[in-house]
Amino acid sequence: MRRRWMMGWAITVALLVPGHAPAQAQAQMRCPGATTAPAGAKSLRTARRAVRCLVNVQRAAHHLPPLRAEHRLGHAALAHTRRMLLVQRFSHRLAGREPTLAGRAAAAGYLHRAHRWWLGETLAFGTGVLSTPFALVGELMASPRHRATLLDRAARDLGVGLEPGAPGLGAGATLTLDLGRAIRR
Repeated sequence: MRRRWMMGWAITVALLVPGHAPAQAQAQMRCPGATTAPAGAKSLRTARRAVRCLVNVQRAAHHLPPLRAEHRLGHAALAHTRRMLLVQRFSHRLAGREPTLAGRAAAAGYLHRAHRWWLGETLAFGTGVLSTPFALVGELMASPRHRATLLDRAARDLGVGLEPGAPGLGAGATLTLDLGRAIRR
């Protein structure tokens, strides 16, 4: 048991260090686009897939099932990221009548006909070399609260909202990850 934990810990540490070239090369091999900052439409699609892949690498290292791409959660996450960039504010809940995570997931149709559900959300942004999927996921894994959300056993679905730009900073990338599990009848 100790060996498994140490192996998972070593992988996690390697992914957390942005300047760690071997870890970045390994991440790029496993998750194409992991070390490239998102820019145009094609690179954005690749970067979003790389984020999901990197999250699933972390989950696998902790013996958890991978998260499935879920288009409705993806829509909710992307809309929230775009709204944060529009109002230049970085927060789970923006000013005014901005809905909560549950409200955004419901509006996107994710909770339709669900009689039980679980939702979690993590946010990150970075500039320069810290705007790559590799760095953004590393930033989330370095935070105990965000890490707990990404590694929660209840999660089954993932929506990735990654866009170029950082609230109040301009250049960079902003990421919203909406995780969920909806149990339908």
